Amino acid sequence: MSKNPIRVERIIDAPIDAVFAVLDDFDRYPEWNTFTERVVTSRVVGDPVELHVNMPGSSKRIMKERFTGYEKGKRMSWGLAWGGGILLDCDRIQELEALPDGRTKYITYEGFTGLLASVVVRFYGESVRRGFELCASDLSKRMERR
Repeated sequence: MSKNPIRVERIIDAPIDAVFAVLDDFDRYPEWNTFTERVVTSRVVGDPVELHVNMPGSSKRIMKERFTGYEKGKRMSWGLAWGGGILLDCDRIQELEALPDGRTKYITYEGFTGLLASVVVRFYGESVRRGFELCASDLSKRMERR
Protein backbone atom coordinates (compact mmCIF):
# COMPACT_ATOMS: atom_id res chain seq x y z
CA MET A 1 0.00 0.00 0.00
CA SER A 2 1.08 3.54 -0.61
CA LYS A 3 2.47 5.82 2.04
CA ASN A 4 0.10 8.07 4.00
CA PRO A 5 -2.95 5.79 3.60
CA ILE A 6 -6.45 6.88 4.56
CA ARG A 7 -8.67 3.85 5.17
CA VAL A 8 -12.26 3.27 6.25
CA GLU A 9 -14.08 -0.06 6.68
CA ARG A 10 -17.75 -0.79 7.34
CA ILE A 11 -19.76 -4.00 7.72
CA ILE A 12 -22.95 -3.75 5.69
CA ASP A 13 -25.94 -5.95 6.41
CA ALA A 14 -26.52 -7.02 2.80
CA PRO A 15 -25.05 -9.54 0.34
CA ILE A 16 -22.05 -8.52 -1.76
CA ASP A 17 -23.93 -8.57 -5.10
CA ALA A 18 -26.56 -6.13 -3.81
CA VAL A 19 -23.93 -3.80 -2.34
CA PHE A 20 -21.89 -3.79 -5.54
CA ALA A 21 -25.00 -3.08 -7.62
CA VAL A 22 -25.54 0.12 -5.61
CA LEU A 23 -21.85 1.07 -5.59
CA ASP A 24 -21.62 0.53 -9.36
CA ASP A 25 -24.77 2.50 -10.25
CA PHE A 26 -23.16 5.91 -10.73
CA ASP A 27 -26.35 7.41 -12.18
CA ARG A 28 -28.09 7.01 -8.81
CA TYR A 29 -25.28 8.41 -6.62
CA PRO A 30 -27.17 11.71 -6.10
CA GLU A 31 -29.88 9.69 -4.31
CA TRP A 32 -27.58 8.46 -1.54
CA ASN A 33 -23.90 9.45 -1.81
CA THR A 34 -23.40 12.83 -0.15
CA PHE A 35 -19.60 12.67 -0.48
CA THR A 36 -19.26 11.82 -4.19
CA GLU A 37 -22.59 12.87 -5.60
CA ARG A 38 -21.71 12.28 -9.24
CA VAL A 39 -19.29 10.05 -11.16
CA VAL A 40 -18.93 10.26 -14.93
CA THR A 41 -16.80 7.54 -16.51
CA SER A 42 -16.75 4.75 -19.10
CA ARG A 43 -15.37 2.29 -16.49
CA VAL A 44 -12.49 1.60 -18.90
CA VAL A 45 -9.11 1.57 -17.18
CA GLY A 46 -7.11 4.61 -18.29
CA ASP A 47 -10.16 6.64 -19.35
CA PRO A 48 -11.11 9.89 -17.61
CA VAL A 49 -13.37 9.98 -14.59
CA GLU A 50 -15.07 13.17 -13.45
CA LEU A 51 -15.99 13.25 -9.76
CA HIS A 52 -18.34 15.77 -8.17
CA VAL A 53 -17.18 15.71 -4.56
CA ASN A 54 -18.46 17.43 -1.42
CA MET A 55 -15.33 17.67 0.72
CA PRO A 56 -16.35 17.80 4.41
CA GLY A 57 -15.22 21.09 5.93
CA SER A 58 -14.56 22.50 2.49
CA SER A 59 -16.51 23.06 -0.69
CA LYS A 60 -17.86 21.16 -3.66
CA ARG A 61 -15.20 20.24 -6.17
CA ILE A 62 -15.02 18.68 -9.59
CA MET A 63 -12.07 16.33 -9.73
CA LYS A 64 -10.63 15.13 -13.04
CA GLU A 65 -8.95 11.77 -12.54
CA ARG A 66 -8.39 8.48 -14.37
CA PHE A 67 -10.26 5.22 -13.94
CA THR A 68 -7.58 2.82 -12.64
CA GLY A 69 -9.34 -0.44 -11.89
CA TYR A 70 -12.59 -2.34 -12.19
CA GLU A 71 -13.39 -5.87 -11.11
CA LYS A 72 -17.15 -6.33 -11.46
CA GLY A 73 -18.76 -7.42 -8.24
CA LYS A 74 -15.71 -6.69 -6.12
CA ARG A 75 -13.59 -3.59 -6.74
CA MET A 76 -13.24 -0.24 -8.49
CA SER A 77 -10.71 2.56 -8.31
CA TRP A 78 -9.74 5.93 -9.69
CA GLY A 79 -6.86 8.29 -9.09
CA LEU A 80 -4.40 10.73 -10.47
CA ALA A 81 -0.72 11.10 -11.13
CA TRP A 82 0.69 14.61 -11.29
CA GLY A 83 4.04 14.96 -12.99
CA GLY A 84 3.98 11.31 -13.99
CA GLY A 85 3.42 10.40 -10.35
CA ILE A 86 6.57 12.17 -9.17
CA LEU A 87 4.67 15.11 -7.67
CA LEU A 88 1.62 13.16 -6.53
CA ASP A 89 0.31 9.67 -7.12
CA CYS A 90 -2.92 8.60 -5.45
CA ASP A 91 -5.56 5.98 -6.05
CA ARG A 92 -8.97 5.73 -4.32
CA ILE A 93 -9.93 2.09 -4.05
CA GLN A 94 -13.32 0.71 -3.06
CA GLU A 95 -13.48 -3.02 -2.36
CA LEU A 96 -16.12 -5.43 -1.19
CA GLU A 97 -15.55 -8.67 0.68
CA ALA A 98 -18.30 -11.28 1.17
CA LEU A 99 -18.55 -12.39 4.80
CA PRO A 100 -19.58 -15.95 5.80
CA ASP A 101 -22.79 -14.69 7.44
CA GLY A 102 -24.06 -13.10 4.20
CA ARG A 103 -23.03 -9.56 5.08
CA THR A 104 -20.41 -7.52 3.20
CA LYS A 105 -17.29 -5.71 4.30
CA TYR A 106 -16.90 -2.40 2.47
CA ILE A 107 -13.33 -1.11 2.39
CA THR A 108 -12.27 2.19 0.91
CA TYR A 109 -8.76 3.60 1.02
CA GLU A 110 -6.41 5.93 -0.71
CA GLY A 111 -2.66 6.09 -0.50
CA PHE A 112 -0.57 9.09 -1.40
CA THR A 113 3.01 9.10 -2.68
CA GLY A 114 5.18 11.67 -4.40
CA LEU A 115 6.83 14.94 -3.48
CA LEU A 116 3.51 16.62 -2.59
CA ALA A 117 1.98 13.67 -0.72
CA SER A 118 2.69 14.86 2.80
CA VAL A 119 1.42 18.36 1.98
CA VAL A 120 -1.80 17.01 0.45
CA VAL A 121 -2.40 14.69 3.41
CA ARG A 122 -1.64 17.46 5.88
CA PHE A 123 -4.14 19.89 4.35
CA TYR A 124 -6.78 17.50 2.98
CA GLY A 125 -6.28 14.17 4.74
CA GLU A 126 -8.83 14.69 7.51
CA SER A 127 -11.41 15.94 5.03
CA VAL A 128 -10.81 12.89 2.81
CA ARG A 129 -11.11 10.55 5.81
CA ARG A 130 -14.38 12.18 6.85
CA GLY A 131 -15.62 11.93 3.27
CA PHE A 132 -14.80 8.20 3.20
CA GLU A 133 -16.65 7.77 6.52
CA LEU A 134 -19.62 9.63 5.08
CA CYS A 135 -19.63 7.48 1.94
CA ALA A 136 -19.45 4.25 3.99
CA SER A 137 -22.28 5.43 6.22
CA ASP A 138 -24.39 6.52 3.25
CA LEU A 139 -23.83 3.17 1.52
CA SER A 140 -24.83 1.27 4.65
CA LYS A 141 -27.99 3.37 5.06
CA ARG A 142 -28.85 2.88 1.38
CA MET A 143 -28.63 -0.90 1.81
CA GLU A 144 -30.82 -0.78 4.95
CA ARG A 145 -33.56 0.99 2.96
CA ARG A 146 -33.62 -1.71 0.25
